[in-house]
Amino acid sequence: MGKKVQGFMENRVIKGSIPLNNALLDMYTKCGCMSMARRLFNEIPSKDVISWTSIVSGYASSGLFEQTEKLIEEMPYKNAKEILPFLASLLGACRTHRNVQMVKKLEKRITKLESSLAANQWEDVTEVRRRTKDQGIKKTPGRSSIEVNGIICEFLAGDASYPEKTDIYSVLSSLSRAFHLEEEKEVDMRMIEMV
Repeated sequence: MGKKVQGFMENRVIKGSIPLNNALLDMYTKCGCMSMARRLFNEIPSKDVISWTSIVSGYASSGLFEQTEKLIEEMPYKNAKEILPFLASLLGACRTHRNVQMVKKLEKRITKLESSLAANQWEDVTEVRRRTKDQGIKKTPGRSSIEVNGIICEFLAGDASYPEKTDIYSVLSSLSRAFHLEEEKEVDMRMIEMV
């Protein structure tokens, strides 16, 4: 069926239609016809993210991990945000095919990319804050309210002038320690149940 559709496309001079090529490519990969998929992929003049996703996912789900890795290296997408979905797709296929060696390799690569992505986002946040400060723009501080014994207390972010500040931080610290102890007990109980 795919060959008929492809032949029809070639005869009608709609061979260059990206959406039609991507649909055909996706069909070939899902049917496991990777030689046909690769041939079509190579003929697509302007590959988009859908073209790349189809071929990478197809090779990965077929268990052809070396070819998948080579394709990922060929991709024009190089920053972390663009490449992570492809690696995640490959990781899922590796787990399905129980390719432990490749899973470990990909997990390291994904962790590295995610950390660089997070670092870049913090750099962006820092830059926005710097520009805001340079322009003299003041951010409205966050507010929290709590009612204790019928009295409403309001707190502002960064305001250390509240009279009971020491007591509040002491209670928060105690709650935090209690929570972590409870969490550790829960983890210990799960470990005991697994044995």
